[in-house]
Amino acid sequence: MNDLLGKDYITDLTFINQGNSTLVILELSSTLPAGTYFINIVTAEGVTSKRVLVK
Repeated sequence: MNDLLGKDYITDLTFINQGNSTLVILELSSTLPAGTYFINIVTAEGVTSKRVLVK
């Protein structure tokens, strides 16, 4: 998870397989300041990208 300037906030990822979906738990290095962030996850099936807005 990076902000628009490229600062990384993730310290650890945990993936939990739930059959037809996977739960991803993100451990953050610090509290996220307000802003827009992008989460990009690369798996064997491809790349998933999500935008997160923190108020």
